[in-house]
Amino acid sequence: MRDLYSPQTHNIYRGSCLRDCSFVNADLRNALLIGVDLRGANLQGAHLEVMIRFAVYVHALCWSGFFPIRRGHLYVSYSPLLDLNSRKSTHRAFFVAPFVMLSNCGHPEVLWAQRADKVYLTIAVTNAKDMAVKCEPHGSFSFSAIGSKDETFDVSLELYGKILAESCKTQMGLRNILCTVQKEEKGWWKRLLKSEGKPAPHIKVDWNRWCDEDEESENGTDDDDLKYPSDDDESSDDGMLCGKKFWTTVDTLTHREPQSMLAAMFSGRHTVSKDSEKGYVFVDRDGKHFRHILNWLRDGVVPNLSDAECSELMREAEYYQLLGLVDGITEVLNKKKEGEEMDTELTRTDIIKCVQSEKVRLRGVNLSGLDLSKLDLSYVDFSYACLKNVFFSRANLHCAKFRDVDAENTIFHNATLRECEFTGANLRGALLAGANLQSANLQDACLIDCSFCGADLRSAHLQTADLTNANLEGANLEGANLKGAKLNNANLKGANLQRAYLRHVNLRDTHLEGAKLDGANLLGAIR
Repeated sequence: MRDLYSPQTHNIYRGSCLRDCSFVNADLRNALLIGVDLRGANLQGAHLEVMIRFAVYVHALCWSGFFPIRRGHLYVSYSPLLDLNSRKSTHRAFFVAPFVMLSNCGHPEVLWAQRADKVYLTIAVTNAKDMAVKCEPHGSFSFSAIGSKDETFDVSLELYGKILAESCKTQMGLRNILCTVQKEEKGWWKRLLKSEGKPAPHIKVDWNRWCDEDEESENGTDDDDLKYPSDDDESSDDGMLCGKKFWTTVDTLTHREPQSMLAAMFSGRHTVSKDSEKGYVFVDRDGKHFRHILNWLRDGVVPNLSDAECSELMREAEYYQLLGLVDGITEVLNKKKEGEEMDTELTRTDIIKCVQSEKVRLRGVNLSGLDLSKLDLSYVDFSYACLKNVFFSRANLHCAKFRDVDAENTIFHNATLRECEFTGANLRGALLAGANLQSANLQDACLIDCSFCGADLRSAHLQTADLTNANLEGANLEGANLKGAKLNNANLKGANLQRAYLRHVNLRDTHLEGAKLDGANLLGAIR
């Protein structure tokens, strides 16, 4: 059999009959073998960076001396189990389970961050041995190691730019290997890899080490985040030096928040983890926001941070039990929320122009307060958008997507919402009276205080939705799925609940006068 290797694109062999074919020493990299018949095929010594999918006749294969499957996965279906530990030339391969991924070597998680002059790569391998790291000036980085269970780990990356191979450093810890790759020219890379496509799932951003280009000059360009061993450095329990040092007084730590965890740590009543020579106290937390913690304890002033950073600081304040700081951050966030102007990013005219084209996406856009009534907005994707107080009255929203939107107090009166997706949406106080929600997906949605009077909710998905105080009087819920829904004080008077799924739903505080329950599944319901 000839080699099937193509460096740029996949060679696709769909539905081919490859029975009794010989792939001895063949190069199968990047080949896609979909639905092929491989009975009796000989794969001895084959280079299997290959994707085999749904090859239901994979029997009697010879796997002797095959290369490990590196980037590809081997998917098989409806066959008995393959034991890759046996590699005799007469071995017959069998598989089990609908889908089985076979690989003797895996890709460890790779976290990356950068500075102007270097890239940090943290590779997650526990108790690594036989480690090998190779850097090439043109930007090639490769890593291999044996894990604690004798599994092989292997990483090959084509980096965005050229590097100084001789300046690359590696430090091994118990759980991770830290590599510092020196850039040939200073500058911020647009991405880690040379290819523009989405990186593999095991390659992720290292948010603990990440800093933006404008933050680097503020924090300094020295190697604060990744140090290498010296006689003066302290290390964490896995041999990695990734902490930050802070200097302050015991009075600062104990005076403002005397009931906090920090005050208790330094009260003298408890034993703390100290460096035996210099007396540094080790705190096992990310040091990113600890300077804000210290400044709060010194001055009592809440720092001016972004909402995301405030949330991070809140977690730290809760961990250290700094109740005053928690209250301060909460107050700042509430003031920001109250002071936010509801400036819409688009007008009604802009929306009308947008819907002229196909596959309109308005994901994450702020449309608060807009009048979009009577428009044809079918199939528009509003996911994650801010839709507070928007008027959708009589609009055609068939198959529109509203995943995780904030649509509090929005008006959907008499709108067409058939087969719409509202998964996880906030519709608190929304008006949906007379709306057509047939087969709509409202799973996990917040529907507190909503009005569904006379709405058509036939076959709607309302699993685990919160319908507390909702008004569904006269609504048609025939065949609707309400499994796990909260119906506290909900008004279902005169509603049609025939063949509705209400198993184990608490109906004790629900108003059901005149409701039709013929054929409804009420097994285990609390009434």
